[in-house]
Amino acid sequence: MIKAIRFMLLCSLLVGTFAGQKSNPNPANAQHTSPYHYAYVYQIPLRGKVVIKAVDPTYLTRSTQLYMTTLPDDAALYGALVSPDGQWIVLIPDVGGQSLRLVDVATGETRDIAGILGLSHEFTGRTLLGQPQPLAWSPDGQALAFTAFLIGQSSMVSDVFVYNVTGDTLVKLSNTPTRQQAVAWSPDSRYLASGGIACHETDCFAQVDIFDRVTQTRTVSQTVAPAYQMSYEGTICQLSWSPDAHYLSLVSSCDVAMQGVDKELFLLDRVQGTVHQLTNYTQTAIQAPNAPGDYPLRWGIYDTGWLDADTFFLGETFAQTDVSNLTSQTVRYDVDTGERTILRADMMAEAWTPNPVYDQFAFRTASGYPNGRTYHNVEIASVEAGTLSTVGSGPAGCNLAWTPDGSTLAYTGHEQRIENCSGPVRVLYFMDATTGQLISYPLAETGDVRAGGWIKNQPDVFGR
Repeated sequence: MIKAIRFMLLCSLLVGTFAGQKSNPNPANAQHTSPYHYAYVYQIPLRGKVVIKAVDPTYLTRSTQLYMTTLPDDAALYGALVSPDGQWIVLIPDVGGQSLRLVDVATGETRDIAGILGLSHEFTGRTLLGQPQPLAWSPDGQALAFTAFLIGQSSMVSDVFVYNVTGDTLVKLSNTPTRQQAVAWSPDSRYLASGGIACHETDCFAQVDIFDRVTQTRTVSQTVAPAYQMSYEGTICQLSWSPDAHYLSLVSSCDVAMQGVDKELFLLDRVQGTVHQLTNYTQTAIQAPNAPGDYPLRWGIYDTGWLDADTFFLGETFAQTDVSNLTSQTVRYDVDTGERTILRADMMAEAWTPNPVYDQFAFRTASGYPNGRTYHNVEIASVEAGTLSTVGSGPAGCNLAWTPDGSTLAYTGHEQRIENCSGPVRVLYFMDATTGQLISYPLAETGDVRAGGWIKNQPDVFGR
């Protein structure tokens, strides 16, 4: 009888292990020592040295310096991005820098990419209504995509490049007269979407392209918004893939400077090669207060988080009649039926970050218009029957990132306004996925500190 019970327990454990489905975190499975550490970077003033440090979220007593390096051409540091496998940190130069520097977390090896081709990057982004997406790691951690323009080439034209870590090779994917400014990988790391703007004299079109990483060819190229007179600063943004890589949601423009340009949510069907407009909020121009003539304002801010292959959560803020009377809300959108279900009628959820293991999302809540936007908090919410149930919340912040095992959410607190997350980092927050418990770690550094991401524990460095 005892053997039978043991056998049944073993079978139940195996079923839970191989079911391959997400669930809610179990407190009994919580680890006492984190196998991951959170890395951040900063540049020492005057000396130009870039320091990479890491914090163990289990023992928040001190940070450990991993490496010290410089950026090629003594460029100023804009930011950093850790690969999904936690092996590489890419250091991003500010405007004027011509090379990216990769640092291997385990060995300290450095690689410089793009500088040998004489490329110049504009990684700071120009959008104020959405997060810049000028570079992105593939989910498998083997490729880094970024946008850049050739020195001597028109600033109206930029291209998409992919650096392959394994072969240490750089591939140029695009070759069109388009200013590419945003990139996003499909979950399977095969397809790369890029958003930009194609201009012909004074008429410009918001355009999205999709490239196949395997064949290195462009498979889809679609105009997603009508022609309008504008500068190159307005562009497609908020690119987000469905889990099965069938759909890509995107916003036609995220630049607050382009106030007269429609800002709507679109859905691209990769398989059919078609684009559909999902919102229709900013078609009617709103006269700007204290502005000469009838200069129009069009406020529309959107961000999506895909729940499954046919459903996504949508946070939106828009004005249809009066710029001082904005609507901020969070809805669930069914792609097949077009049905919208309001989940929160008083605020917009944005920066959607799905838990890689459990049925949870992390996001930031906000309301109001761009110049007076209110950021409320960062939340972890479990997904139950298509609704969001709060697990924990903390102060507003940026750079939301889960540990690969889904146990902990990290995000950053800033001393300045956080609408585009560009201010220096002053505090790190760690939130437990099970209990919602929040722990803060104020940084001792007072310079221009930037977020990095989760890296693997290095016992030789951390001593545990």
